[in-house]
Amino acid sequence: MSVNKRILEPDLTAEIAPRKGAAGFLLGEELRTFESRVGSVKWFNNVQEALASLPANEGWIAYSKELRNAWHTRTWYDYIFIYKNDILSLCFNSINWQLYEISVGEGYLGKFNNVKVGDDLLVLEDYFELDFDDGDRNYLIMKDNVTIEGISFRTDCLAALEYAPKQKIEYIIVANWDWRSEID
Repeated sequence: MSVNKRILEPDLTAEIAPRKGAAGFLLGEELRTFESRVGSVKWFNNVQEALASLPANEGWIAYSKELRNAWHTRTWYDYIFIYKNDILSLCFNSINWQLYEISVGEGYLGKFNNVKVGDDLLVLEDYFELDFDDGDRNYLIMKDNVTIEGISFRTDCLAALEYAPKQKIEYIIVANWDWRSEID
């Protein structure tokens, strides 16, 4: 990761490590630490405006969104920072103010177990079993029927393999969801 005159440039070739990090960022980094080194960030009022700006984005953009638990007894905010045209997004929360999710997309060159964004989803079957998560519409990976925590794969189809057998990996997501126990 390097810092040019105005913005922090992530390492787009860094290895992807489940429950740890990607692009030179580590899960658990505090928001204020990130903000002190990121440099110039263009903030948007909502997700629609932020996403509309992506094709022309040459640096970091950000937006916040309000969230509630299922019982509407707890409210918090996610702060999402997106690099360039969604090559990388970082998600912090206002519960513990830490980075809890890193998503890498098209243009990211780092790999997980020799698998990268743009590969056919079935390449993962050389190493793992696949489990489609209907709720998040992501694929989880398993080894010996045990889910590998902290990594998931989003494809171009958002459907189970039985309905769409040919799928391309569009995003690899590294996460630590432990903080969510604080909102239940």
